[in-house]
Amino acid sequence: MSHFPLPLLWGLPLCVGSWAAAWVNDGGITLGAATVQSARPLRHAPIAQEENLLAPPPLRVLSASLLSDELLEGVLPWPRWAGVSYIIDWPSATNAYGKFPPHIRRTSGTAEDILAQQPDIVLVSSYNKAITNFQLTSAQVPVHIVRGTPRFKQLLQEWEKLGPLLGLEKEIGKRTKKARRTISAIEEDARTFDTQAQALLLQGMFSYGGESLQSDCLKMAGLKNVFVDKKWGTNPSVNVEHLLFLSPDIIFVAGDTKKLRKATFQDLPPGIPWSGVKAYQNKAVFVVPGPWMSSVSHHALLACQAYLDARVLLEKEETKTTP
Repeated sequence: MSHFPLPLLWGLPLCVGSWAAAWVNDGGITLGAATVQSARPLRHAPIAQEENLLAPPPLRVLSASLLSDELLEGVLPWPRWAGVSYIIDWPSATNAYGKFPPHIRRTSGTAEDILAQQPDIVLVSSYNKAITNFQLTSAQVPVHIVRGTPRFKQLLQEWEKLGPLLGLEKEIGKRTKKARRTISAIEEDARTFDTQAQALLLQGMFSYGGESLQSDCLKMAGLKNVFVDKKWGTNPSVNVEHLLFLSPDIIFVAGDTKKLRKATFQDLPPGIPWSGVKAYQNKAVFVVPGPWMSSVSHHALLACQAYLDARVLLEKEETKTTP
């Protein structure tokens, strides 16, 4: 687990879907606004999109993706959870590890397992498989996609969509306001730095490209991702040549830690001549908790703050050594 960015794992068979009616369009999912009658009595009957504001919110909510698990943890009351994705029990994958009571069903993500829980609505992410979506909508089960995004602005908008859908406008509104305040504070503090240092993120031997929340985090903290160019892709692999040629000023390594700290040689991937890497020479290599770096939810803001804190620490150290 610790050797791969979490998005690489999301080919696992959880599920995908759409609210009310859905159909496959160029390999994706198109959302429809049609009246659907459930095969069993529902507390919340799917209705036409323009009438959604008049319908009572669905009671039993099943989350089949880690993204919706994390967005609704602490917001959706426990009695309303019909199920949660099994990844929630992976400590190296999520910041919500240990927060869900054991009595809440962990779902494997198959249509059969989901249907057995009799949910009133199923929440999935855009990473999940289309075949399960087809099976669920064929069984006339309402499904809503919570789309993963590479920017915090869009992520918070996706989060806020869940408010009216689940009758949680007030609760989710408080969370998104807090997140926006955190973003503003980080950006404001980052403006005190004169230069935009080059940074590299390292999770195992993989990194994060420009289209990722982690790259957005670096930008927020006044840092430039060395893999920001689209030519590198979403999760570029990292080798010795990258470390020497790109020559990052600061390196962040995902590791088994509870907070930001300076990296020791034991924290670093083996097989690399670290003594020749500029950031290592300058003692500018840090370890951050793995789930912070791999998060695709608001928990990624913990990493954003850590990247800024590392810059502050380096500046203080430089000030002490400057005559």
